Amino acid sequence: MRAADQIVADLVDTIGSGALPLGSRLPTERDLAQRYGVSGPTVREAIRAVAAIGLVEVRHGSGTYIAPNLHGILRRPLLALIRFNDLGSADLAPLFDPLCDYLAMQAIEHGTLTEIDRLHAVTERAELADDGNQVTAVDLELLRLVLDTTHHAVLVELCGFLVESLVPTQVAAVSGRPPRTWRSWLAARRRTRAGLLAAYSARDPEQLAGCVRALVLGD
Repeated sequence: MRAADQIVADLVDTIGSGALPLGSRLPTERDLAQRYGVSGPTVREAIRAVAAIGLVEVRHGSGTYIAPNLHGILRRPLLALIRFNDLGSADLAPLFDPLCDYLAMQAIEHGTLTEIDRLHAVTERAELADDGNQVTAVDLELLRLVLDTTHHAVLVELCGFLVESLVPTQVAAVSGRPPRTWRSWLAARRRTRAGLLAAYSARDPEQLAGCVRALVLGD
C-alpha cells in the first residue's frame, strides 16, 4: 500500500473512532509528516483524498478540520455509481422498501420526545403545502427527521440518499396530473403524515413503516 493510502486509511479509522472529534482541527501538515515519516506532498495528497470523501474540510489560511457532521458522506460515491450505471427510480425503489421495517423499528425504539415534537411541527406546516415544490421540500424535511429518530448513522446516510432520490420523482409524476387528481393525492398525503405521527404515539413500527413507504414510494 502506498504511503498516502496508508495515511488515508489511518485518518478514516481515527475519525470514525471518535478519537478526533467532529469540528476539531487536524494536526498541521508538518506534524503529520513527522508522525508518518513521509514528505509534505504525501500528506497533502492524503488530506485531499480524505477531503474528497467529506471527512475533513480544508480552510485555507486556517488549517484542516474534521467535518462538523458526516451527513452526506455517502452521497458522492453513491451518486457517481448511479450515474455511471445509468440507474433510475425504478432501480432504487426496491432497495428502499426492505429497509423500511428495520428503519421503523429503530425509529420507534430510539426516537426522543423532542424529535417527535419536531415531526409534529413539520407536519403542521405540511398542511399548507399545495404545489409540487412545497410538497417535495416539506416531505424531505419530515423524512429526514424520521431518519434522525433512528439514531443509526448508516441508515440515516443510506436511506437519506434514497429518500432524496425517490421523493422528488414521485411528487413530480403526480403534480402534472389534472387538478382533481392532484388534490386527491394531496389529501391522501396528509392522511399518511397524520398516520406517521400516530404510529409514534402508538409505538407501532409496522404502521410507521407503511407510512414511510407511502411517502417515499407512493401508495
